[in-house]
Amino acid sequence: MTGRSFPLKGCVPELAGAMGVEILTEAQYHELQQVGEFDTKSSSWLKTPVEIRTHGGAIFGDRRFGRVFIYLCIIHALLHHAARGMAAMGLLSPADAAALRLRWCFGQLTGNTDMHLANASVWLGDEEPFRLAPVYDMLPMVFAPGAQGEIVPREFTVPPVLPALREARAEAVPWAREFWGRVEADESISASFREMARHAADAVVRVAAE
Repeated sequence: MTGRSFPLKGCVPELAGAMGVEILTEAQYHELQQVGEFDTKSSSWLKTPVEIRTHGGAIFGDRRFGRVFIYLCIIHALLHHAARGMAAMGLLSPADAAALRLRWCFGQLTGNTDMHLANASVWLGDEEPFRLAPVYDMLPMVFAPGAQGEIVPREFTVPPVLPALREARAEAVPWAREFWGRVEADESISASFREMARHAADAVVRVAAE
């Protein structure tokens, strides 16, 4: 399927989970292409390694000219670019555009590796600019279980920041430190995950000191 003809209505991992299937890894995709010739006129998203996802990237593949190609799609600061574009078109106020950038930075500092354009909505009115809707679906997805519910060991790392987002990240740091602090202090959460939260908070502190 092509994205232009059949636009996604959600993120790929969520769609795959709803269908009860798993996304192929890069190695599995190459194995599949040994069975037959697939994606000669389309492309497929592949299971992206966490070290790429945490830096705002995703991989996909196809077959062209008798060869299999794997591509890297950089979605780093996706909501930032959306905020800038909508503000330029008068669809968002400067304040709401700044708030959207702040949400992106907070998500990066709290391990939300599944941020995409469906994570931001606006209140539609009769006049523009539209009003930004409240935050939702803001979770540390870097620690999410696998497609079959299995626990996958992962390490939280803070991705690099774009120069245009330095101020927004600095503003988001206290929020992120409070978030991880609350997780660490919550006795209803397992001791192992609370320890992971402590390490995440330390990583945020190191970023603030840079």
